[in-house]
Amino acid sequence: MQNPFRYLATLALLLVAAGTAWAEYCQSQGSPRIPKSQIGPFDIAALLTTSEIIASEARHLPWGRPDCPRILFHVEYVVCYDVDRKAALWASYRLEAADVVEADRVNAFRTDPRLPIDQNPACDDYRGSGFDRGHMVPRSDMNRSLTAMVNTFFLTNMTPQHPNVNQGAWARLEDWARAWAKVSGGVHIISGSVFDDNDDQIPDAVADAQLSQGSSGAAVPSHYYKIVIRETSPGQFEAITLLIPNQPTGVPGRTASDVTKDNYLRTRIRAIAEIRQRTGLDLLPAPPFDKATLEQAVASDLWPRN
Repeated sequence: MQNPFRYLATLALLLVAAGTAWAEYCQSQGSPRIPKSQIGPFDIAALLTTSEIIASEARHLPWGRPDCPRILFHVEYVVCYDVDRKAALWASYRLEAADVVEADRVNAFRTDPRLPIDQNPACDDYRGSGFDRGHMVPRSDMNRSLTAMVNTFFLTNMTPQHPNVNQGAWARLEDWARAWAKVSGGVHIISGSVFDDNDDQIPDAVADAQLSQGSSGAAVPSHYYKIVIRETSPGQFEAITLLIPNQPTGVPGRTASDVTKDNYLRTRIRAIAEIRQRTGLDLLPAPPFDKATLEQAVASDLWPRN
């Protein structure tokens, strides 16, 4: 028998899609793309049942749920969305070695059907802004299925990211994280935004955020962080944490060599404790390991890729 929760959720989404004009499929997509007329089933897949939400939280937030204004659950990951800043604050997920596969990119940038219009970013927050639509959960981490890939293109999984960061050092770091998942058999990844424009290591107030130029005014992060945690032996964990400024210069871009990007990334290795200070977030609320030691540790170098 079909799950009644899924049926009701699907019906609700269809009524919303049919009855309102707010759901927006961005005109600027790049090729290839999912045609707008075919996007409905992918949107419906984001409406998880209660049991799916419980399973997602158990898998992707194994050490507790960090503070978050609005958590958006997917089967493959969890995104924390700030309805005031109109930006993704953090994403948390388990990435297994078997998940790291090649697939052709298919674009589908759009608003999130789980949120009303006044809580969604807008496509024109990015149009002509000079910013990329920077994924919090990378599309390439979700190549395991077309649905998983397509649903990384919700604007609730985005922040305004300078192109040299998005296409350069940050993309290179995402490559490293996938390599670490393969060599380690699996890793836990927490990626997030920092709002600390004056770089005083204290989170800025929401009202002080730099905004994109679009109608909804998505906030522009000052930095991004990525925390990769792996289990080295049963019950023993280690982490590597990097903090990348979101700035138009000084961060190696797409055309920089991999050696240049890697050397830059080595200079950006930090401790989880600094991320906690800059964001005000406890990202590991209740781990079964020595939290203080893990948060204070600073990796001496980038982990090996093989």
